[in-house]
Amino acid sequence: MSGAAASGDDSRTVFATRRSVILATTALPLAACGVRLERDAPQIPGVPTATPPADTAVMQESIARLRALSRALSGQEPGPWTGRLAALHSKQADELTRIAASAGITVEPSPVASSTGVTTTNSSTSTPVTTRPAPTSAPGSATTSSSTITVHPAGVLEADEIKPGRFGAVIRASAQHRPVLLAVLAGHRTGARLLGAVDSPAITGLSATSAVTVLGPVRTATYAAEVLIAKTQVKQRGDLAGLLSFLYAERMRLGSEAGSRAPAEQLSYALPAGSDDPTRARPTMAHLLGSCVVAAASVSGEERDPGGARRTLELWGDLAAAAWTWGTAPTTFLGLK
Repeated sequence: MSGAAASGDDSRTVFATRRSVILATTALPLAACGVRLERDAPQIPGVPTATPPADTAVMQESIARLRALSRALSGQEPGPWTGRLAALHSKQADELTRIAASAGITVEPSPVASSTGVTTTNSSTSTPVTTRPAPTSAPGSATTSSSTITVHPAGVLEADEIKPGRFGAVIRASAQHRPVLLAVLAGHRTGARLLGAVDSPAITGLSATSAVTVLGPVRTATYAAEVLIAKTQVKQRGDLAGLLSFLYAERMRLGSEAGSRAPAEQLSYALPAGSDDPTRARPTMAHLLGSCVVAAASVSGEERDPGGARRTLELWGDLAAAAWTWGTAPTTFLGLK
């Protein structure tokens, strides 16, 4: 009996040794050829497992924060924009999830809201703050005589999403995902602008090439607003006057950023038929401001410098806020194609 047992032990030892040799000899050529196992495959000595896809962390966090913010906005005191912003962020989260899946990035179906750092407590009892100084160019509406604007509590949540820490992670993303992640941040800038929680603008400007791209549509929109306000009764000019203040400021800054590459300004610009009809001012400006948003979206991937990228998302978000105010139907990624 003892001999038989010993023989069995010997055979198992030989089998184990052969298995180790096979694994070792198989692993060497696999590693040499650059073969990697799937991420969830058992570890084999000498064969590295695949690394996570590019931008895994920033994509996962962006999706989680969008979902949490959408829920937070839904729980805020009702306002003219909170419902639409909540819907926008929910759609963005869904689309980012699809994009992430196509890149092999795994996203939890229902991330825990508290892990994102977004406050989701119901603020229905909160009172909007009205002591923030009004910006020099608020898009879409006239500046109030008191030089202050109402800040909805949800605006603070939107502004928190574009703080330097979040922005830096997006800038470091790959070229494949950076534009769409910047679109998400531009959406937060839009929300902050609409809800009155916008701070000082970025100091760094756009590159000349990007500035020229956006300058053309902005000049056209400015000209159209000038034509419309000239044909509008004085008492009804408030919204157009506020919009022109915003467009004048952006036209001037874009012209400065474009420098010598800026085309000469024209006395007039071609406008769609009926654009000079004051009764159609809203659809006219909605259309032209929508073109400005698309132009800003088109240069979102061009700015590599953090300052220039910051300026891009702020301009993009501010133009989108103006377009929304005048009736443009928002797209999921704000005109990004």
